[in-house]
Amino acid sequence: LDVAGIDISGRIAYRDEATGETIEVTNLELSAGSIVDGKPFALEAKLNVSGLAPDTDVRLDLLSDATLDLAAQTVALSGTDMKLAVTSPEVPGGSADINLSLADVRDLGAETFSFAGLAMQLRAAGISLSVNGNGAVTDSIPAIDGDLSVAPFSPRDLLQALGEPPMETADPADLNNVAVDAAFNVQGDTAELNLFNVVLDDTTGAGQFSLSSIENMSTELDLQFDTLDLDRYTAPTPENAGGQGGGGGGGANDALDLPVEDLRALDVSGRIGFDELSVADITLKKLNMRIRAQEGVIRLAPIRANLYGGRYTDKISLDVTGDVPKVALKSDLQRVRIGRFLADTQDFRNIEGTADVSLDVRTTGLTESDMLENV
Repeated sequence: LDVAGIDISGRIAYRDEATGETIEVTNLELSAGSIVDGKPFALEAKLNVSGLAPDTDVRLDLLSDATLDLAAQTVALSGTDMKLAVTSPEVPGGSADINLSLADVRDLGAETFSFAGLAMQLRAAGISLSVNGNGAVTDSIPAIDGDLSVAPFSPRDLLQALGEPPMETADPADLNNVAVDAAFNVQGDTAELNLFNVVLDDTTGAGQFSLSSIENMSTELDLQFDTLDLDRYTAPTPENAGGQGGGGGGGANDALDLPVEDLRALDVSGRIGFDELSVADITLKKLNMRIRAQEGVIRLAPIRANLYGGRYTDKISLDVTGDVPKVALKSDLQRVRIGRFLADTQDFRNIEGTADVSLDVRTTGLTESDMLENV
């Protein structure tokens, strides 16, 4: 094989007469240097594509050095740079830019091909995702390891870019800073995130996160966070909501509205811990919680924490396997300073001492009222 070079420019259009849809390639430019078996040659491609989906346009720019191996029927690439720009109403935020570079690709076209020096950056809806790694693909099954990071972004700005209503939180300054970085490993249908670090406003967390089955989203996790105040992320309580709600208690107005199908699909196990967690004006310290969710049964057990000088343990379960959800909890408080507890939760400051409390509660229902009545 000895080709002096290739230089193609033009336009290509394909029309499906049955559907009336047209896919059009415009501004097509394809060039290659002298092509000789076993010797590298420069490859450059530029094109625009429209019609892949309604109101969707794609721009592709590619530069690489390629080497043909006719005997093995493979291609090697080096110094590859690709830029892909997509505008579409189907893309979050309306547009996305992908920059991808590869230092080396070997045996492309063989049963197994490998690549090294992968560096990819995806920008869409105000989010910037970077991925670096090396790996191989055998019979379409990937084996890749590397690292990834999501640059700091504002979830509030993301919701606005997606055209979603803003989230109301007790502290409007929250939900403005999220960032993630991790080392990753993908082996076929499994994936692991090691050295996993996440930032949520003033809270930082670290640990491991893995999918034993990507297809089934079977998840295992072990995460530890420092300090988190959940009360800051709850919707502000309306002080003056007169005239709304139409009176009456219970009924459809207090329906639990659980995402039952999503809960039934969960397959999660692992541990989550907090140095300090505040929820409903209660401060829990050194909280550790085991999680198991499978086939519609979600268990948080055991839950252990320090609480106002004493100890708190709990077992909580939610069963959505049937038509009516079932809830069970078994709580124990030991030597809790009741004065501090009531001062934080009820603003009541006239009691001192310690308390031991045990609760064993089971209930069922489709509404909050049903749950209370069926305890």
